[in-house]
Amino acid sequence: MSTPPPEPEAETAGGWIARLAAELDVEPLSPRTQAAVLGLAREVAHGTERKAAPLVSFLAGRFVQDAVDAGGDADEALRIVSEAVDRLLGR
Repeated sequence: MSTPPPEPEAETAGGWIARLAAELDVEPLSPRTQAAVLGLAREVAHGTERKAAPLVSFLAGRFVQDAVDAGGDADEALRIVSEAVDRLLGR
């Protein structure tokens, strides 16, 4: 018998993201990656229109996956995205 999912308000964002990763059969995000993506989204939300943050997160994910598929490192690719965002935000 499976355990029912926790009530939405009782579940942490990290727990929910881990459950979604399992549902999609993809590797869960490490705490370090979660922090980097949330920081990236925060910077974009505060530096541009807020609605740009999830779209930038999606593009960042595509870039990171392309880099990993080409044999690159995910953390390095995410750093490249962060630097690009900083440049575009004039930092």
